[in-house]
Amino acid sequence: MKLSDIEDAFNLVFSRKFLVPTPNGARFQHELVRVATYGRMTPHQKQHAHTVLLREILLQGANTKSIDMIVHHADGAQDAETVLEYAPRAATLAAQFGANKEAADHLRRALRYCESASIEDAAVINETWAYEAGIALTIDDAVIAARRRGIVPSSCGKVSETLKKWGKTLAGCQDYIGIAVRQKTHNDMYWTQ
Repeated sequence: MKLSDIEDAFNLVFSRKFLVPTPNGARFQHELVRVATYGRMTPHQKQHAHTVLLREILLQGANTKSIDMIVHHADGAQDAETVLEYAPRAATLAAQFGANKEAADHLRRALRYCESASIEDAAVINETWAYEAGIALTIDDAVIAARRRGIVPSSCGKVSETLKKWGKTLAGCQDYIGIAVRQKTHNDMYWTQ
């Protein structure tokens, strides 16, 4: 596709108000327009569109206004490295504003790519998601399983900070500490369960 064709396409979608300009680029005028547009695309076309948009956003430079868009497009592009880099940042920012559900949503995206992360990073993502989901959603089997995957004893046998916080507020913390101690003793990575 030639550059002039791309410019013509952008002029058309802006003139018909499908896309509207924003300080960070553009967005769909309405959610139904976005759904209809993406509904006509093949999975490969969607992934390619996310890849192109992600590249453009990253070229403009990441800031707190664009970090959630980076996570969204990195996930759509199936870019594990970028999701794992930016989703925890976006979650931290959302949690600072009390948006725990959004924080949990960002971390849920990162959970899909934990096999590409280090054991320690995967444990932190699991643990942080369990904490945010516990606040914003409900504590169910998925949250408990993520909490267990978040327990990775360090070489000095310490348990993570968030687990300590939960120990003050949840009655079942002794179970988690027992698991962590058994893990340390057996040097077996329980989190892969």
